[in-house]
Amino acid sequence: MLSNFAKALPLFLAHEGGFVNHPNDPGGATNKGVTIANFRKYVKPGGTVADLKKITNSQVATVFKRHYWDRVRADELPSGVDYTVGDFAINSGPSRAIKELQKVVGVVADGAMGPLTMGAIDKADTVFIIRNLNANRLAFMKRIRNGKLWATFGKGWQRRVNEVERKSLQWVGEQKTEQVKQTIPPVIDAPALPPMPEGLDKPMLKSKTNWLTTLLGGIGSVGSFFVGLDPIIQALLILVIVGAAGYVIYERKRYRDEARAIKAVL
Repeated sequence: MLSNFAKALPLFLAHEGGFVNHPNDPGGATNKGVTIANFRKYVKPGGTVADLKKITNSQVATVFKRHYWDRVRADELPSGVDYTVGDFAINSGPSRAIKELQKVVGVVADGAMGPLTMGAIDKADTVFIIRNLNANRLAFMKRIRNGKLWATFGKGWQRRVNEVERKSLQWVGEQKTEQVKQTIPPVIDAPALPPMPEGLDKPMLKSKTNWLTTLLGGIGSVGSFFVGLDPIIQALLILVIVGAAGYVIYERKRYRDEARAIKAVL
């Protein structure tokens, strides 16, 4: 799996804050989540509290990666579960985080991330693991020293666990979205349409409509010419047209009457 450590590191640092040396904290002097013991183990053997106060983020990353992230095999866990388990390990120790995880997936809680534990994680629902592991984490915190530490650190612990759960579930959603994107087939351009056969791309009934188009065009031209004339000339032209039309009608009627008369005699 792709490692989320670089993505989780700034979140770890935000939760851990700066230097503390609270008398009720069993880890003793701690800076950015690194105890004096782990500082001496991974950064500077024989280092002092003054040295711990000067720890760099690069040195913090070394401790977090080697002592916590790798111990819980976070790079092999589903996205979201890795962050929940990793933050639990930094806050309460790798062994405790693994045991509570094992309780959630239903295997023997021996604190070792063996093949049975990893197999059970692969079969379990990711959201189920995250929600129940964070619930177990809070329950454990409330039991520490019979609840005495909860009175001092409870509010901060509760806020931290809530934020870890929210962010872990967000990572699950992002991972599922990415998986869905990978299953969608690529878009393939549709093939180009073949050219239309010769003649089919021409207007239909062209020969039947040409005469109508010509007639309407002629009427339009005459109308445009007539409108542009002087009103008196327009009146004279109308009289001429009406007279000519009447003469034609009269001659046609006279011709028909004479034809009927001749036919009757014969």
